[in-house]
Amino acid sequence: MALCLKCGMKAGALRTECDSCRLEREAISKAALAEQQVRTQEVNRLRAEAAEKDRTDRFDSYISDCFAEFEAALDEGRDPYIYGSTVINVESSFGDNTVGSPPDFGTLQHLGIRGWELVGTVPSTFGQALTNINAGGAFGETWGAGVGGLVVGAYLILRLRITRQMLTTSRKMIIEALEPHFLG
Repeated sequence: MALCLKCGMKAGALRTECDSCRLEREAISKAALAEQQVRTQEVNRLRAEAAEKDRTDRFDSYISDCFAEFEAALDEGRDPYIYGSTVINVESSFGDNTVGSPPDFGTLQHLGIRGWELVGTVPSTFGQALTNINAGGAFGETWGAGVGGLVVGAYLILRLRITRQMLTTSRKMIIEALEPHFLG
């Protein structure tokens, strides 16, 4: 019978450590692993906090730069604008297919009340494969002219004229409108 290399007690056949030393080693290993996991979590938390602070600092700088550009444009007698978009549904029919839903102008109405102006639209389409059916012919159904685009909605392009008064009274709304354009 072999002896434990650590304490010299009986280890058992073909073993280099006794049960007591093995359990002690495993407990130490488990504790070290747990400690390492705690350190890793703490490092990750600190990195995340630092990254968030860095992002916040860059966002604050971006907003300050935008407001400085607004001020400069107003000082030069130009009208600065910010742009945004919203989506509106429409209903479209093609043959027996009806897609989309009736438009809801509630969002557009709300934005208009806040001073946003509709300046353009971009259609949103749904592709429908077109086929030709050859009744009684050798080919049956074949591809037709291509894909038909059914208009199912529209992206509404909006703009808001920035005035000097808005830079203070509507600051929060302006920041909310600029935020989606911040690239981080």
